[in-house]
Amino acid sequence: FGVLATEKGTGDQERKVFLDSFFQNYQSLKPDQIKPHFKSKDDVSEWLKAVYKDEWEYLCTPANKAQLVDLFKNGKLIGFVIIEPWKGDKSTIHLRQMAILSTEQRHGYGAALLKALRKLPEINVKSLVADTRKLNKKALQFYLKNGFVECTPHDPELNKEFYTGLEWHSSKVN
Repeated sequence: FGVLATEKGTGDQERKVFLDSFFQNYQSLKPDQIKPHFKSKDDVSEWLKAVYKDEWEYLCTPANKAQLVDLFKNGKLIGFVIIEPWKGDKSTIHLRQMAILSTEQRHGYGAALLKALRKLPEINVKSLVADTRKLNKKALQFYLKNGFVECTPHDPELNKEFYTGLEWHSSKVN
């Protein structure tokens, strides 16, 4: 497999990976557990599509410093992460979105992607930060297994009741 920082193309392949990954993570939940007003899986699907659309538009806005890092296996996209400097600090990287195809999860590819981020040649990465829904148990377990610790959410707009923050620091033993 290989990790490659990519040009921002159409995002169609990344959208498929994102939707596959998140549907897998949320499949055991009832729609109203995700958002109280959701009544059906279609509500969840439309919400996830909108989240991805917003993230892709953010990524493609030149004023933002977001970057896309894709993960390939045998020439096929199996995962990606959208990153940006956190609050202008180039040594702290905010993971905006990270997704690995459900069929490729639990094979070490996500961990390899994090390892690659920590060693980006153009950035002296000292910390990684992320936020996730508390209901997304797979994501939470993944981050904890990879040396992150829980904290309050980084995004002040996120409700602490439903979200948790995660941080990894290079000074910590991984």
